[in-house]
Amino acid sequence: MLTDKICPYCGTVNRGLDLDESDGLYVCSNCERTVDTRKDEIQPENQERNKLQRGS
Repeated sequence: MLTDKICPYCGTVNRGLDLDESDGLYVCSNCERTVDTRKDEIQPENQERNKLQRGS
């Protein structure tokens, strides 16, 4: 089931997220932080890896 979530850090609405598939995690489309929807926390160990994968 797809859902929309608001990033707790920048307020961007992230649309069409499949949180069942990602175990409740998503990467914000604006600030690129990894958010755990179960806790609304970033995952610091994944944040740097996400930036490297995107070429930032």
